[in-house]
Amino acid sequence: MAHPSPSSSNSTAVLTDQKTEEILVSKAGGPKRLKLTTVEMPRPGDGELLIEMEAAGVAFADLAVREGQYPNATLPAVPGYDIVGRITAIGEGVEGFEIGERIGALTEFGSYTRHRTIPAQWAVKMPTDSDPAELVALILNYTTAYQLLHRCARVQSGDWALVHGAAGGVGQALMQLSALEGVKTIGTSSAGKQQVVEQLGGIHIDYNAKDFVDEVMRITSNEGVDAAFDAIGGKHVQRSYNALSKWGTVVTYGLSSAFSNSGRFNILRAASQVFQQPRFKPLNLLSDNRGIVGYGIAGRRNSRPERLNEDLSTLIKLHGDGLIKPQIAMRLPLEKAAEAQTMLGNRKVTGKIVLVPSSDFPRF
Repeated sequence: MAHPSPSSSNSTAVLTDQKTEEILVSKAGGPKRLKLTTVEMPRPGDGELLIEMEAAGVAFADLAVREGQYPNATLPAVPGYDIVGRITAIGEGVEGFEIGERIGALTEFGSYTRHRTIPAQWAVKMPTDSDPAELVALILNYTTAYQLLHRCARVQSGDWALVHGAAGGVGQALMQLSALEGVKTIGTSSAGKQQVVEQLGGIHIDYNAKDFVDEVMRITSNEGVDAAFDAIGGKHVQRSYNALSKWGTVVTYGLSSAFSNSGRFNILRAASQVFQQPRFKPLNLLSDNRGIVGYGIAGRRNSRPERLNEDLSTLIKLHGDGLIKPQIAMRLPLEKAAEAQTMLGNRKVTGKIVLVPSSDFPRF
């Protein structure tokens, strides 16, 4: 679809009788619950932008939305945590954006769609000469990693970092960004992803074959790591804590242990993991001289959007300079969202899965 020519002033495109498509989840369940639906074209309200999607990321949070288990999400819902697209209409009161500009945003919900509105304060301008699939990976995966490193753990050159799921989307981002800072990394993954971890500069641990705490201590000469990044959650957090140095910090940012190997959210497993999650007492943390920090990117965006936008802008520059490069595992058309979520849930891919518009759009 041709994009409107940029305008020097705010304007709103004529959207009369236009339609668009989105992936809707009406009832909780597996990937088959994702249905391509034709809907009315949304219109931007005051302070909003309407964008035409060029790339939308697929994340584990989207699977939780589909299963009806994501906080603050009620069904029916459209999943989709991050998006890159072109501005097609501008609401009243919005300044600094033009029709046709490419922007990206962390949305949390609603980006499995051809068109959507977003608050202008979420929007970050994106380069027009870059791959939109790589750009969308910067929004959730790399911004999460950047904030874990710099706003939570505050790592420094020469530190040791333990990265769980090091071959995944956030894991790879953590490995790349750590290398830029001179941070030494140890990455856990399955045996089949050892090469990926080592190519990113990390020391690999096969979590199925070896106890990662013992291996960390062996690698660091019993010193432990200065930071451990744990999206597994549950009782696994205690083991990450046990791998810390005397000054170390665990950053916990997910509960992937609640998902089965087929990618389905298991409420019994989730309850068990929450029950087994360690309860850290302040006096024990004080005497251990260690820390634990919780992180959720949506909460950070809501409370300090300017910091998230600042960090994303830093990452866009690093990407433009060729210092970081997200690995795109697969690009699938929007109507294959169920296939995309199945692949992610099975943990068979390395890198980011991205939804893109279909080549035959529009079809109305």
